[in-house]
Amino acid sequence: LMACANGKNLAAAESLVEGMKEQGIQMNAETLCALIDVCAKTMNLKRAEMWFEEAKNDGVQPNVYVYTALIDASCAVRDSKSAEHWLKVMEGEGIKPTLVTYNRMISTYARDGLALSAVGIIKAMKRAGLNADLICYTGVIAAHEKIGDAESAEKWFQEMKKAGIEPDLTAYDRIISVWASRGPEDGIENVIKHFKTMLDAGVKPSTRIFNRVFQACLMMKDKSMARIYRDMMKTMGLRPDHRTKRVFKALAQL
Repeated sequence: LMACANGKNLAAAESLVEGMKEQGIQMNAETLCALIDVCAKTMNLKRAEMWFEEAKNDGVQPNVYVYTALIDASCAVRDSKSAEHWLKVMEGEGIKPTLVTYNRMISTYARDGLALSAVGIIKAMKRAGLNADLICYTGVIAAHEKIGDAESAEKWFQEMKKAGIEPDLTAYDRIISVWASRGPEDGIENVIKHFKTMLDAGVKPSTRIFNRVFQACLMMKDKSMARIYRDMMKTMGLRPDHRTKRVFKALAQL
């Protein structure tokens, strides 16, 4: 089944399970989890839910991994309502979600810009005695980025640091991107601030982040700063892309 998941071959996985049943070998929770994983990778939530019901009718007792796999399958098709449903079913069965389960939920909300729901998961984790990790916080920041709420994104970025969690490249990308979308007011100042903090922390920026900074330099009409950071970018072994070239073309015309 793992090979079927890696090859995204749902038909082969289902055929294998059917063959097992014909030989009198019943599914267990581990088999069900693996089968649902194949459904998730092939973005087929309906089949995942069908196999879940069939296995449960056959006496299989779903565990936290099975329910997390169902949430994964829901996330794969961006169905936050189904993910919420399976989380509630899990909790109703007295099964405590794990950090991974909560991460899946936050990731789903982040993709859809459901910031309040993502924050709700963080609060639910605290009630359950679980501490949010880097992935959780980054997901909440990303959810606020999706809706352009820079202030709330900044709040959760700082909450993450207060919790003793150091931002990584993805976290810096999210917070810099949301401030970059604010334009020439407080957005520029915060883009540069986070970029400098990132460098001080030893986190290597991506070309995408450098482009955000170059755009800020363009808004400030600061050619010298842009050149300094372009030289830094080259030193780090990063190559300019078409966005980089477009910004410097605009700077040359100032």
